[in-house]
Amino acid sequence: DVARDVPMATDTIFRIASMTKPVTSVAVMMLVQEGDIGLDDPVSQYLPAFEDLRVFETYNLADKTYTSRPAATPMTIRHLLTHTSGLGYTFSSPTLAALLGNDPGASATKLPLLHDPGAKWTYGESTRVLGTLVEEVSGQPLDEFLRERIFVPLDMSDTFYVVPASRTNRVATVHR
Repeated sequence: DVARDVPMATDTIFRIASMTKPVTSVAVMMLVQEGDIGLDDPVSQYLPAFEDLRVFETYNLADKTYTSRPAATPMTIRHLLTHTSGLGYTFSSPTLAALLGNDPGASATKLPLLHDPGAKWTYGESTRVLGTLVEEVSGQPLDEFLRERIFVPLDMSDTFYVVPASRTNRVATVHR
């Protein structure tokens, strides 16, 4: 913590941010390995809200109106894992930013997709949906699944999806 002149300690906890993507992907692949899900299964098989997806066709930035069409293919688990689902983030899509504001935590899952599933790569909230899928299939909250199935077996005693309040004083500050 530079502002308070607090030096780094050997037990400092760091935010892993986008490293939750590979950890969540490992959780998904564990479910694939156990036969609970398949890579080419439609996401809607587990999360009905992803049935009958639509894709942006036109978008008018001036008045925030748009047209959409049905997606050419269903979204699969493989699409989510490879970020080819058509989901984006507000900070990487001007369309989503205009519709949802600049909140990086805003979810675009209720809006049309940016492109057909499998058509191209887009950095977005695919892993957020995978986390929800893990919860649905396993019957456990994501943080509990990760702790029990990944972090504890690997003796990752200071790795969390959400850092417990008792350890937040050990989290490194963020500097920009």
